Amino acid sequence: MEWIRRHAISFQPNGTDGDFSDLQPLKALIGDARIVQLGEQSHGDGSCFEAKIRLIQFLHQEMDFDVLAFESGLYDCDGANHAFSTDIAPLEAAQQGIFGIWTGCKQIAPLWDYVSSSAKTDRRLDLAGFDCQFTGSASTEHFVDDLTAIAAKYRVAVPSVGKTTNDEFLKQLQHLASHEEFTGSKKDWLATLDSIIASIDLAKPIVADDEQELFFWRQQLRSLKAYASYSIPASSAFSFLSGNSLNARDAQMADNLIWLTQRRYPGRKIIVWAASFHIMRNAAEIEVPDKSVNYSTIIPMGHVVAQKLGDNVFTVGFTAGGGQAGAWFRPPFDIASPPAGTLEDLCLRADLETAVLPLRDDSPEAKWLSETFYSRPLGYSWMRARWGRHFDAMIFQKNMVPATEFQ
Repeated sequence: MEWIRRHAISFQPNGTDGDFSDLQPLKALIGDARIVQLGEQSHGDGSCFEAKIRLIQFLHQEMDFDVLAFESGLYDCDGANHAFSTDIAPLEAAQQGIFGIWTGCKQIAPLWDYVSSSAKTDRRLDLAGFDCQFTGSASTEHFVDDLTAIAAKYRVAVPSVGKTTNDEFLKQLQHLASHEEFTGSKKDWLATLDSIIASIDLAKPIVADDEQELFFWRQQLRSLKAYASYSIPASSAFSFLSGNSLNARDAQMADNLIWLTQRRYPGRKIIVWAASFHIMRNAAEIEVPDKSVNYSTIIPMGHVVAQKLGDNVFTVGFTAGGGQAGAWFRPPFDIASPPAGTLEDLCLRADLETAVLPLRDDSPEAKWLSETFYSRPLGYSWMRARWGRHFDAMIFQKNMVPATEFQ
């Protein structure tokens, strides 16, 4: 507890605009990392969202991070990023790309205003997505037309494979983009997509600016293939994530994030907004005493990204001492008081309100960090781990409030 008091970096989750004096110690903690990943426990953590927005402002204004990569669609967020440069309302721009779990939330609304305002300055905060799913209105309204236009521009034919004609391919693609029932042949549809990918790979730029366009569509089509491969059943209706699809999704998200880092935004510094589950490392090492989840075979996005990019990545989890949580469209649930000896109990006894706790300290006085102890940064379930193996820092918040609906 004494170590926590000395090393915790306390900050205001809703600080005065432009005053980041309380967050200055984070510069030494983050160091030269090019990617800072900010997690969340449940997608319904209102206090966490508020703190993340202030951290984003600090990283953008004080540490030159200028890309915000969301756990939302690669294609959709590209459309939203362009929309933020127009005169449409910030929330409407965000809805083109970002999952509704965040765009419908009151606590996150200031973020869209901030991104929109930055787009009109010379210190723009670009929005990107790394998910392989379709997540916003951009894909529902424009994806099929945009892919058709790209195919026409580069003279890419959409072949007929079995029962999948050109029209049938586009029809089922619209079903995917709109989260409707997929009624075609999965095998034939994927074979058609493979042919399109092969043709786009061979396509040559017509003018110099086309090179980036081709880079984007090559990645997007591979992302689409990964999504379709796990989300389309062998027959009948569309389904969301289950079973091994978790690893398939995370593997593609990792590939997309690495692509953003190395190809789309080389040399730039990126903030990642995602569930803590997706950004953590070494998931199989976490002990779950109540057996509510089994991480033994899970390989999150964050693990793959860390293996590829090493110390260029700094990962932050969140936890809370009590309060309530819950997505804006669901009833909130209570967060129980922490048992003695847990990380949350120690933070409460250290009188912390909102604070960053470094988890990677090799000094003799921090020996306790190399041991396993209980905490609940993943869905508020008690788990035992050497948490520095999974996150570089943990942000503790004394009281969590649930996400509430934006009205």
